Amino acid sequence: MYVAFEKTPPSSLCAVSGEPGRSWIVPHAHRAVATARQEVRCALVEAGGVGEGAADDALLVVSELTTNSITHALPPVTLRVAVLDQECIRIEVVDSGAPPPGCRQAGQPTDEHGRGNAIVSTVASRTGELAQAGRVTRWAEVPLD
Repeated sequence: MYVAFEKTPPSSLCAVSGEPGRSWIVPHAHRAVATARQEVRCALVEAGGVGEGAADDALLVVSELTTNSITHALPPVTLRVAVLDQECIRIEVVDSGAPPPGCRQAGQPTDEHGRGNAIVSTVASRTGELAQAGRVTRWAEVPLD
């Protein structure tokens, strides 16, 4: 059972019910990404059977996908995490806005942006994107150790 909070500080997440795994509404603020990682780490510990390497990879994916949504899309941003059949961790980030026209890639080693999708693709076994009714779901599956 998840508890929804009526008033949420800007960097706090709001847990929502009705989804498999855990779901949170992520405030549209970059400082909320650290809180998202903390919440996901706690959820993975509670789920059990998740090794440290898989948890670290999942947290990296959470960071990249939520940061991209906060930076490039419109609120609300919803983060969902579930351990599926003790085989993988599925991370989904849903936001409002159109899918980007193309993947941005870093051009120079000193570029500060443009590596997120490559990082997610490296640590995840599968990734994808689904656009429906003004909402975009970006997802990744990280294999368990």
